[in-house]
Amino acid sequence: MRKLWFILVFMQVCGIGWCQAQSPEDGPDKVVAECDGEVIRKIDLDVARPTLPAGATDEFIIEQLARNLLGQKKALQAGIDQEPDIKWRLWAIGMNAASRDLFERQIIAGINPSDEEVKKAYQERITNYVVPGSFSFRYIFGDTTECTSKEQVAEVRKKIDQAHQELLKPLGQNAAPPWIVAVTHFNEVAGKYSDVRGDPTRIAGPFTHKEPLQPVIKKMALSLVPGEMSEVFSTRYGYEIIRLETRIEDATTEFDTVKDTLRQEVLRSQQNQKAKDYIQKLKDDTSRYEIYEDRFAQILPGAHFEVPSTTAAIRVGRKLYPPGDIEDYLKNLYRKEWVRAREKKEAMNLAWQAFILPQLLHEEAEKAGYTREATEQARIRIEKASFLTNALLRKETERLAGELPKPTTDEIEDLYVLQSDKHRVAAQYQMTVITHPIDELKNRSSNPARNEFLYREGEKRLSDILASLIAGASPDQAVKATQSEKTPLNKDVRWISKGLEFQEETWSKLVSWPVGQWYSQPIRTEKGVVIVQVLDMAPERTKPLSEVRSQLERELKNSTTREIFSRQASQMLDEVRASLKMK
Repeated sequence: MRKLWFILVFMQVCGIGWCQAQSPEDGPDKVVAECDGEVIRKIDLDVARPTLPAGATDEFIIEQLARNLLGQKKALQAGIDQEPDIKWRLWAIGMNAASRDLFERQIIAGINPSDEEVKKAYQERITNYVVPGSFSFRYIFGDTTECTSKEQVAEVRKKIDQAHQELLKPLGQNAAPPWIVAVTHFNEVAGKYSDVRGDPTRIAGPFTHKEPLQPVIKKMALSLVPGEMSEVFSTRYGYEIIRLETRIEDATTEFDTVKDTLRQEVLRSQQNQKAKDYIQKLKDDTSRYEIYEDRFAQILPGAHFEVPSTTAAIRVGRKLYPPGDIEDYLKNLYRKEWVRAREKKEAMNLAWQAFILPQLLHEEAEKAGYTREATEQARIRIEKASFLTNALLRKETERLAGELPKPTTDEIEDLYVLQSDKHRVAAQYQMTVITHPIDELKNRSSNPARNEFLYREGEKRLSDILASLIAGASPDQAVKATQSEKTPLNKDVRWISKGLEFQEETWSKLVSWPVGQWYSQPIRTEKGVVIVQVLDMAPERTKPLSEVRSQLERELKNSTTREIFSRQASQMLDEVRASLKMK
């Protein structure tokens, strides 16, 4: 797949798509406009139209094409095409010619998966088409996590038993299960008795049958039918009563439902395999190319000795490429990949994919006659003109921007005042932070009820540690003692901007908390539960001009550069309009 990716990147290096010429009424060679000795034909319009915004008029397209022809002429006169990065990108556009046609019309043409192949793929991927069943329930919860004695636990149980009896009242005396309870009545009792934080009437789920829910809760839920209430039962965190809301069994999507989509997947897979096989065949035919390893190794990133420019590093067909050319090409068109390719093998693979393979594909496209087709020649002309015009505009913009004086102090100060809100920094508090991390919170689809219990576990654990810290225990020792546990605590000291990480209610108390003291209770965050000690405070401030001056200078320069580029492009378009003749 990486090889195919390189091909696609190479084929799109200058950003203009591929298309087929429409059948023009008056023939593709009909001249539709002239400008400064250059002609624009009907086929140029047909090729350029799909690359421009939908609804673009012929007049707009012709003006853009004419502008690019004028820009190309000026770029060639200025010798821009001889600069290494420009030269190699133009070369790449040429190598790009008809490569996609080669793949679509010759290499992967005619592939059509049979019904048997599609059915086989369905059986192989059958697990992908299983829609997992699910269930959801309401619950009344009696929390025992903070109980410190058997008597307190008994009080919680008594409260939940009372709730259960109240739920049974509408069903009559000595009602036997199944207990079908109205949702309004269940919610009413939940509001009176449940220890759930937030909305006590909320629904837990839906859960899949494979979800890591407490086994006792899952077993109880799946023993009920929708609308049925359970008995009181014990969980890891206390006592519960649940009312099943929904239950859906596993289901498998039928073949007829997915066969069309699956056929396309099989088609793409077969096309990719055919393309990979074709590319591998090209790679195996080393009579058509060669990498001279010793010479090539001397241009690897990090090689620090001079390389003679007369000895070839790569041969493609009969053409020899000196090391300097290979290095220029890869540094300009594949800079990131080249810089990372420190090892010879990796660098040679990059050279094969990015430099040799496109040439071999181009040769194949030429043999098939695709490069001689009128639409393909028009596409190449348009790409080169567009690329050279933009290169000229960028270069001229850089020159003009470089001649301008630096922004004045008045300009910088005016922008500073205009962006005063942008430079305001909230109050910051330096804190010791001890964290009980909850990795499951990273899963955005995790159930709220499960998260609630995880938070409570963390709060209980940190409450015990907080008491010892307030009594004078060492934070480092407290954290170190947990390193062998399943969930070790983390400690760090950092500055936290007011309004970040913690809820507004917590901040309202932290801002007046005595420096040096531990905050009185654990705090919930998006990553877990923390306890904090306020160490220092830096009040809200506005960054001084001296601190943001360089940033403001860059913003002014970038704004000016954009204006210059736009002005240059507009002037070139005006020049075109003065001599453009529509046919």
